[in-house]
Amino acid sequence: MPIKVAIKYCSPEYPREPQPKEVCTLFERCKGCPYPSHGFICWHSMDECMRTDEEKRRNARKEKT
Repeated sequence: MPIKVAIKYCSPEYPREPQPKEVCTLFERCKGCPYPSHGFICWHSMDECMRTDEEKRRNARKEKT
């Protein structure tokens, strides 16, 4: 007859430690990125990533006005 053991993984007395934020460090431009932990790969070439794409869009909007 197997013995069943109940384990509390998280209780009010012992809260979970905060998980470290995952930050991309693949390129130098990743430092200070406003999109550090969005859950998917942010770069799509050696020169472009989500951050550079957003900068291009922002600059294009500024030029229109």
